[in-house]
This record gives sequence, C-alpha cells and structure tokens, in this order.
Amino acid sequence: AQHGYPRLAQHKQLHSEFLEVLDGLVDDLHLFGPSQHLADRALEISQEWLIDHIADEDTQYAEYVKEKE
Repeated sequence: AQHGYPRLAQHKQLHSEFLEVLDGLVDDLHLFGPSQHLADRALEISQEWLIDHIADEDTQYAEYVKEKE
C-alpha cells in the first residue's frame, strides 16, 4: 500500500488463499494423522507456491517497488 502497488488487493487475496490451503492441510493432519499422501500434498503445494507465487507474483511486486524508488 505504501508504494501504491496496483495489484495489491489481488496479491493479498493470493496470500489469503494460500493460508486457507495450509489450514486445510493442518485440518487433514488433525483428522487423519500423518501420512505419505499428506506429506506429498504439502510438498506439492509448497513447491507450487515457491515457483508460481514467489518467482512470479512477488517478483512483479519487487520490480514495481524498485521502479518507484
């Protein structure tokens, strides 16, 4: 908000959605206990976040802020 990022609302929504996914993993852990399937899902979700969000969305944000400085 401080830098006037035009996609701030969408960016925050992506973070909220990711937290909901993580909450779902925690819920599954409590309901079903640890399993290889749950570990595989957690790994896949984490990798997607690192690749798709951080490498793309966060990079766009960082470039926008850098241009504003």
